[in-house]
Amino acid sequence: MVYSLRSWVKAMESRFYNVVVVYSSCGVAKKVLSELYRLGARGYKRFNIYIVSSISRPEYMECFREVIQNNVVYTLRVYYVGSKTSDLEALVSKLDPSSTTYIIEQGLLEYMGVLDNRGIGYKVV
Repeated sequence: MVYSLRSWVKAMESRFYNVVVVYSSCGVAKKVLSELYRLGARGYKRFNIYIVSSISRPEYMECFREVIQNNVVYTLRVYYVGSKTSDLEALVSKLDPSSTTYIIEQGLLEYMGVLDNRGIGYKVV
């Protein structure tokens, strides 16, 4: 049986659990790591981490350096999505809500409003 590249990528994506992180300061990274440990206890070992942040490329990666470097258990793929609420809205419409966790830094009310309008739960850190 021959598979197209698109179907193969989609199959691989379905094996990853999605974690969407919305932040404006670097203090969130340790909370994300604890969330990965919690999800790991539920059997997840592969994660797509989507970053929505006012911290631009490549500086946003500096915040997650510790999470990435100290990881020996999980497969992580980190994506920078953007910094606007419209970027979060576009991402939400693409992801499966049953395999996605949203983590939002305290005080980012406009991003919380995007998720509230869609009836999506999230964790405030």
